[in-house]
Amino acid sequence: MKIFAIISGLLLILISCEHKPSDVVGNTSEVPNAFVRGRLLNRNGTPAKRATVRVYTIRHNPQTGLGKALAALDTAVTNDSGIFTFDTLPADTFNIFGDSGTSLSYADSIPVGADTVVIPPDTLKAPGSLAGTIQLRSGDDPRKVLALFFGSTAYALPDSQGRFTLSNLAAGQYSVRFLPSGNIDYAVLDTSLTIHSGQTDTVVIKLKFTGIPTPTGLKIAYDTLQQIVTLTWNREDT
Repeated sequence: MKIFAIISGLLLILISCEHKPSDVVGNTSEVPNAFVRGRLLNRNGTPAKRATVRVYTIRHNPQTGLGKALAALDTAVTNDSGIFTFDTLPADTFNIFGDSGTSLSYADSIPVGADTVVIPPDTLKAPGSLAGTIQLRSGDDPRKVLALFFGSTAYALPDSQGRFTLSNLAAGQYSVRFLPSGNIDYAVLDTSLTIHSGQTDTVVIKLKFTGIPTPTGLKIAYDTLQQIVTLTWNREDT
């Protein structure tokens, strides 16, 4: 009887352990999604009705091959008062873009936690443009440098002269990475560029060369009297 009682007790313990709820279920989080609320205005101060608002994380790589609607983390449409809301955003930092079809807005680096976030009213403005030139050493192909505007859908590939253009950009400051690829020896450049409403901004980008420099303008001179050989070459452009 004692042996039977011991075995029965062990079985009860095993059964209770087997049915004990787990402390970790899937990948659920105890941190709820935040409620984000904002408002868009037209340039004359009236509410921007039926404007599309899209959200991207500040790390979003625009070279995803996806369209704007698919690339955005979330999308909303303003109501008759110009108000938009998001209630499914996780805790992170976001860029928020508004688009009325002819005017744009851009609120960058908005921190979102578990609480309600109210974004200050933003005004839709005329888009801006960027005309850039990437300068490399003679003989290197600037088409192998990619310009990525992180946290947005904008990116550019220069032509054989290193020139690139981007249009229809919302005014604001962007985090931009100039990324060399292929067999060219240049360092990645992380910088920020500011786009102004209704203007075409220009920028010249020089990447740092990381390969072995090739001297140019090499000359040799021999002083027969002092028997000294002098080598001269052009100063390397850093």
